[in-house]
Amino acid sequence: MRSPGLPFSLQSYRYDIPPELVAQFPMEPRDQARLLIVHRGSGQIEEALVRDLPSFLHPEDALIFNNTRVLHAALKGHRDDGRPIDALLTEKLSPRRWWAMAKPAKKLPLHTSITLGEGDDLLHARVVDVKEDGQRLLEFSSDVTEGKLRRIGRVPLPPYIKRAPRNELDAIRYQTIYAATPGSVAAPTAGLHFTDSLFARLDEEQVSRIFVTLHVGTGTFLPVRTEDIRHHKMHEEHFSLTQDVADALNSIPSSGRRIAVGTTSCRVLETAVDGSGHIQAVRGSTNLFIYPGYTWRYVNGLFTNFHTPESSLLMLVAAFMGHDLLREAYATAIAKRFRFFSYGDAMLIL
Repeated sequence: MRSPGLPFSLQSYRYDIPPELVAQFPMEPRDQARLLIVHRGSGQIEEALVRDLPSFLHPEDALIFNNTRVLHAALKGHRDDGRPIDALLTEKLSPRRWWAMAKPAKKLPLHTSITLGEGDDLLHARVVDVKEDGQRLLEFSSDVTEGKLRRIGRVPLPPYIKRAPRNELDAIRYQTIYAATPGSVAAPTAGLHFTDSLFARLDEEQVSRIFVTLHVGTGTFLPVRTEDIRHHKMHEEHFSLTQDVADALNSIPSSGRRIAVGTTSCRVLETAVDGSGHIQAVRGSTNLFIYPGYTWRYVNGLFTNFHTPESSLLMLVAAFMGHDLLREAYATAIAKRFRFFSYGDAMLIL
């Protein structure tokens, strides 16, 4: 990364990544991905594989996962005049009303009718509103269900995966093995590394597994545009944390570490914690933007992927481990040829 200057300057979060380090395919098996372990107290950096994770944890530690499920929200279709369009459903307002990103957006003014899907399995919709950011509100003639989307759509891959989607591969691998609650348009990618065998080993080590839900929106991965990052307005994302989960989180012994698996889990926990450090059961939305200077109230460990330059995710990690140590860790990962972004390798910060 370049000279950091003030930690609130956007240029502090720019770095150059060799294109060949941007992972285009997932590692098989999942837990064979490489793992960079960073110790915040000493600044020590180690290397391992994700499958070695249990050896860095202790009994009474807890891993907190996001169990959202990615929708097959990327759809191909056409206008009534036959012109092709691509649509990405981004937010559900009701079974028949969804916000969507579309290309070419200029060809979809208000009241345009469109058809999404192929063959006889189709969805018909009309544009009924337009946001300032260009998103279209689509009103469908029938309910849009997860099952329907699985039949006619595909999981949306990030734009830095520069290959044609492989539906069978990506439908499985761009989804965590524990995905349960449908609603995301992007995967909580830190969780993509976990396998049943790794879970079994964590159980043997008496490391708890706790699940929260946050539906990941497209805004999570967009770069920050303001030169002073403090002026960035974070998008809203829907989440839920039940009373049973809150009780489990509040029961983690003081000797145990509370390790968020991914930045999405992290934001849920830091949103749901009260002033005394206890987690509250809550269902709602969060626009919590975590950047250097943030006072951490609950999370004291983080398992995460390597994030894109200028993203709010990178700023969250800088807030957790310190900006200087972040720069050192990313430089180390690049020098040692780690794989980056959604299908890439991982980092454990303790």
